[in-house]
Amino acid sequence: FFDDELKERLKLLFVSHVRNLLEGETMQRTKKKRELLSDEAGRLSILLRRRNQVALFNELRTKQEGLGAEIELITKKIEEFRYAMKCILAHLEGNQSEDSTIDDNFELFKFGDGFDWSKIHCIVTRECRRLEDGLPIYGCRIEILRKILSQQVMLLIGETGSGKSTQLVQFLADSGVLASASIICTQPRKIAAVSLAKRVGEESSGCYEDNSVICYPTYSSVQGFKSKVI
Repeated sequence: FFDDELKERLKLLFVSHVRNLLEGETMQRTKKKRELLSDEAGRLSILLRRRNQVALFNELRTKQEGLGAEIELITKKIEEFRYAMKCILAHLEGNQSEDSTIDDNFELFKFGDGFDWSKIHCIVTRECRRLEDGLPIYGCRIEILRKILSQQVMLLIGETGSGKSTQLVQFLADSGVLASASIICTQPRKIAAVSLAKRVGEESSGCYEDNSVICYPTYSSVQGFKSKVI
C-alpha cells in the first residue's frame, strides 16, 4: 500500500515538474533569445529597404540570412523539447499517443516497464541542457530518426561541431531503435575514440544502465558487443 502511495506521489511530482518545464525559465530564456534575434532581423530588413552601397547591402543581407538560420534553429529546438516533454508525460501518465511516438513501433525514449525515477530525472535534465545550449543537430532529431527508420542506408552531412558523433548515438540509444543490438561509432584516431566515448558517457550519465557506453581503442576479435554504445 505504502509503495503504491509513494509511486503515485512521485508520479504526480514528476508530471507537475515536466509540465512546468514547458513554460519554465529555460524555455522563457530560449524564447527571449529568439525574440531578440527576430527584432534584430526586423531592423536589418528596414535597413535593406534603404539605398545602400553594394558592399553594405551584401553585408546586411548576409547578417540577415545568418539571423534567419539561427531563429529557425531555435524554433526547431523548442519544438524538439516540447515533443520530448510530451513523450515523458505520456510515459508517466500511461497515455501513449501519436504525439509521443515517432511511428507505430518506435518512441523517442524507450523507458520500458515501470518507472525508473532516476533515469527519468536524468533524461529530463539532459533535455533542458540540450534546449539551452545544445548542438544544432538537436533541432533535427525527430527528422533524422524518421529518416533512419524509413531508409536502409542514410548519409548524414553536417558541419564540424554540429553533434553528429556525440548526439546521434544517443538519439538512437534513447529510441531503442536497435532493440538489444549495439550502436557502433568509429573514429579515425584512438584519442578521438576515447574522447568521444568519455563525452557521450558524461552527457548520458544516468540515462542508461552502467557500462552502456564503452570504448575499444583498438580492434580485437575477442571483444564482445554487449554494450548499448561502442
